[in-house]
Amino acid sequence: MANDELKIDSLLPLPPATFHILLALAEEDRHGYAIIQDVSARTDGELKLSPGTLYRSIQRMQEQD
Repeated sequence: MANDELKIDSLLPLPPATFHILLALAEEDRHGYAIIQDVSARTDGELKLSPGTLYRSIQRMQEQD
Protein backbone atom coordinates (compact mmCIF):
# COMPACT_ATOMS: atom_id res chain seq x y z
CA MET A 1 0.00 0.00 0.00
CA ALA A 2 1.37 3.41 -0.97
CA ASN A 3 1.87 6.23 1.53
CA ASP A 4 -0.96 8.23 -0.05
CA GLU A 5 -3.36 5.31 0.43
CA LEU A 6 -2.36 4.96 4.07
CA LYS A 7 -2.92 8.68 4.62
CA ILE A 8 -6.37 8.55 3.00
CA ASP A 9 -7.35 5.46 4.97
CA SER A 10 -6.45 7.22 8.22
CA LEU A 11 -9.06 9.93 7.42
CA LEU A 12 -11.91 7.49 6.84
CA PRO A 13 -14.72 7.35 7.62
CA LEU A 14 -15.32 11.06 7.20
CA PRO A 15 -17.36 12.81 9.88
CA PRO A 16 -20.84 13.66 8.52
CA ALA A 17 -20.17 17.41 8.67
CA THR A 18 -16.96 17.04 6.65
CA PHE A 19 -18.65 14.80 4.09
CA HIS A 20 -21.48 17.25 3.52
CA ILE A 21 -19.18 20.28 3.40
CA LEU A 22 -17.15 18.58 0.67
CA LEU A 23 -20.34 17.75 -1.24
CA ALA A 24 -21.45 21.37 -1.02
CA LEU A 25 -18.10 22.52 -2.39
CA ALA A 26 -17.94 19.90 -5.15
CA GLU A 27 -20.46 21.79 -7.28
CA GLU A 28 -19.03 25.30 -6.92
CA ASP A 29 -17.15 27.64 -4.62
CA ARG A 30 -19.38 28.83 -1.79
CA HIS A 31 -19.04 31.13 1.19
CA GLY A 32 -19.78 29.87 4.69
CA TYR A 33 -23.47 30.75 4.87
CA ALA A 34 -24.09 29.15 1.46
CA ILE A 35 -22.40 25.95 2.65
CA ILE A 36 -24.60 25.91 5.75
CA GLN A 37 -27.72 26.40 3.61
CA ASP A 38 -26.67 23.74 1.08
CA VAL A 39 -25.98 21.16 3.79
CA SER A 40 -29.32 21.83 5.45
CA ALA A 41 -31.18 21.57 2.12
CA ARG A 42 -29.26 18.47 1.02
CA THR A 43 -30.06 16.68 4.29
CA ASP A 44 -33.67 17.94 4.53
CA GLY A 45 -32.73 19.74 7.74
CA GLU A 46 -31.29 16.62 9.39
CA LEU A 47 -27.86 18.24 9.63
CA LYS A 48 -27.72 21.90 10.55
CA LEU A 49 -24.19 23.21 10.76
CA SER A 50 -23.43 26.07 13.08
CA PRO A 51 -20.76 28.53 11.93
CA GLY A 52 -18.45 27.15 14.62
CA THR A 53 -18.84 23.58 13.40
CA LEU A 54 -18.35 24.65 9.79
CA TYR A 55 -15.17 26.61 10.41
CA ARG A 56 -13.69 24.05 12.83
CA SER A 57 -14.33 21.34 10.22
CA ILE A 58 -12.67 23.42 7.51
CA GLN A 59 -9.70 24.13 9.78
CA ARG A 60 -9.37 20.40 10.55
CA MET A 61 -9.48 19.56 6.81
CA GLN A 62 -6.75 22.13 6.11
CA GLU A 63 -4.57 20.72 8.88
CA GLN A 64 -5.00 17.23 7.43
CA ASP A 65 -4.23 18.45 3.91
